Amino acid sequence: MNIVVKKIKPEFEDARGLIFDLVDKEHISHIGMITSKKGSVRGNHYHKTAKQITYVLSGKIELTTKDISKKDSKPETIIMEQGDIVTIEPMIAHSIKALEETTFLIFTDKQRSDGGYEEDTHRVDM
Repeated sequence: MNIVVKKIKPEFEDARGLIFDLVDKEHISHIGMITSKKGSVRGNHYHKTAKQITYVLSGKIELTTKDISKKDSKPETIIMEQGDIVTIEPMIAHSIKALEETTFLIFTDKQRSDGGYEEDTHRVDM
């Protein structure tokens, strides 16, 4: 499975500041910003068809993933901090634990407003 954490680096810099390209060449239907208190857990689900991209704005999280499509798949855990981004493909269960006060962005290719995201979300115990 191997979830790959990427550290986002500026694409452009001048006297005015920096430009970061978080998502490129992806169809995005929803962007959410989530805040989490230290110790809180979110997720514990997978999506049958939706892809999710997670970007940490501040703080630190422990992301645990498991490939639901493979019977003997083992959970993998990674630590993400400010500036880290990962792509979580469909059928990958994921759980996010805040190791400190954290704010992160979620980009998905399913809209939340029409129910498509929730219909595609399946809860699991991680």
